Amino acid sequence: MDECEHDFLDNVCQKCNLVMENYFDKKYNNLDNVRDINKYNLIDQLQNIPPKIISIAKKNIIRKQNETGKKVRNDKKQTFIQLYEAAIESGINFDPTIITRQLKLSKKDINWCIKEVSQTSLVPSVHEEASQPIYIVIISPVVYIEDICKKIELESEIEKLKDLTEKIMEKKDILYSFKPNYIACGIVKSFCIKNDIQIKGFSRKNNISDNALNKAVINVEEFFQ
Repeated sequence: MDECEHDFLDNVCQKCNLVMENYFDKKYNNLDNVRDINKYNLIDQLQNIPPKIISIAKKNIIRKQNETGKKVRNDKKQTFIQLYEAAIESGINFDPTIITRQLKLSKKDINWCIKEVSQTSLVPSVHEEASQPIYIVIISPVVYIEDICKKIELESEIEKLKDLTEKIMEKKDILYSFKPNYIACGIVKSFCIKNDIQIKGFSRKNNISDNALNKAVINVEEFFQ
C-alpha cells in the first residue's frame, strides 16, 4: 500500500482502492485525512469486480453519506446494493452473481435487495453532478420467451407463453433473483412437458446446461401441476 503510486479517480485510487476523504482543518486549512478502508470494507474483500464499478460504488457511498449525514451500512445487503447500482451506472455488462456468491446472499436476500434498489433508484440524487436519476432495470423472463420459442420452432405458442410467464412472475416474484433467461427456459420446457410437446436438443439450442435447466424447471413446477 505504501509503495503504490496512487492514481486517484473520484477520491479512489484505481490501483490499490485507497479512498481519500479530504476535508480541511479549520485552524490550519490543511488536508487532514487520508484513510485506508481496505481492512474493514466488504467491497475491498470481493474479487473479480471491475475497478470502474468499485470506484463508482465508493464515490456514491461517500456522496450519500455527505448528503444524508448518515453512514452507509457496511453489511452484505448494502454492499450488494451499492455495487449493483454502480454496475448499472457504469454501463458495464456485469454478472451480479459474481457478487452474490462471494457475499453468500440467500435468494430471499437478493430478492429484497433488488426490490430495494428498484424502489429507491427512481429518486434523483441531489448532488451537483446529477442531471437525471439513474434507473435500475430488472429484466423479466418474458423478454426471452420469443427467442426461446423460435429456437425450438414453437412460434405458435409465443403469446400464450408470454402471458403465462407474466402471471408466474406476479405470483412468485422471488424468481427475479434468478437468471431471467434460465427461468424463461424452465417455463417453456415445463409447458412442453405438460402438453406432451417433444423438443430435441432443448438445452443445446438455448445454451443452457441440463443441470441448470432441470433446476429452472423445479423452480416453476408448482405452476404446471
